[in-house]
Amino acid sequence: VVFSVERTFKGGAAGGRKGFWEQFADPTKWSPQHPVLQSADIRMVRCAPPEDVAKDGATEGDKAEEEEKPPEPLIIADEPTPSARLQPIDLQPLKAGLGFILRHKDDAGPRAGRFYCTRECTEMEMPKEGPWRFVMRTVEVGVGYPYDPDSEVSEVEMHPAAEDGSVRCVVTGTASARSRLFRWWNSLEPNAVYGATSMLQTIEEELLSSKKKD
Repeated sequence: VVFSVERTFKGGAAGGRKGFWEQFADPTKWSPQHPVLQSADIRMVRCAPPEDVAKDGATEGDKAEEEEKPPEPLIIADEPTPSARLQPIDLQPLKAGLGFILRHKDDAGPRAGRFYCTRECTEMEMPKEGPWRFVMRTVEVGVGYPYDPDSEVSEVEMHPAAEDGSVRCVVTGTASARSRLFRWWNSLEPNAVYGATSMLQTIEEELLSSKKKD
């Protein structure tokens, strides 16, 4: 599965280029209507390397924070769950090594609350000149996840604002599926394009709308 979606955001949005960037890379700026929050329940985590996990499965500092953690959703035996290397943290701007645990929303029927996947930021670049970019990789998978484990990679590239304030944004993604038939039957590539297109459109509309209210 390979896709690329491009959109030029209109000028005049709140925060300009930085405002659009935050809608991808800073969850503290996301409203409840944000496409990610509408599609999944998230928990921000630090993705510690596997070698940093202790023999008992806990990472350094986990035991001290254990009492502060909220109760985990009911898990069915032998069902995939997030690994012990993931350390829950407060929401903050993304950077390499941070990511999200995503779970199905409460209205997802039998899958409600169950683990969907873990996505980790592996690259983050914000040079003074040229495009800003970051890369996310799915590193753990759970119930209903359609791609092969550790195969989904997505990249967001955001260019400097043009003279009229417009901002060009390109979202690309790659992933592998268990078979060509599975990919075709489940419309994986068209759904990926639709999802990325809808996300870009929703982000633009929300920022332009908030600017008008201000």
